[in-house]
Amino acid sequence: MHETGETHKTIALPEAIVESRENIRASEDDKATLLPPLLSGLSTFYGRTGKIKKFLEICNVALEVSRKYNNLKYVPGIIYNIACGKRRLGEEEHILKGYLVEAYYCARAIADRNQRRRLGYTLALQSL
Repeated sequence: MHETGETHKTIALPEAIVESRENIRASEDDKATLLPPLLSGLSTFYGRTGKIKKFLEICNVALEVSRKYNNLKYVPGIIYNIACGKRRLGEEEHILKGYLVEAYYCARAIADRNQRRRLGYTLALQSL
């Protein structure tokens, strides 16, 4: 997809939902189910298009929403994405490692073996 009007149309709906998330007429359970993956996907889009500051902004909103609605499934991945975004902005390695460790222990706390394994591997590579 190119950075055209079509790209803008693709993200217009998720952005509108994110911006009006407090006013959405949906149950708390529906918001808990809908918003974290929507925000995660939107942040990934911004990361892939190189809009790193917007990417990090959406990641932080995704963390806030995930915690608010107690939907922690996406938290390890979101924290990992924050580390990746900060790396692209030139953040120091020891700070990035802190994010990776936090993501690893979040995955461990919610018993997500796949994310924990991926994050453990990433941490091992950081130590080389």
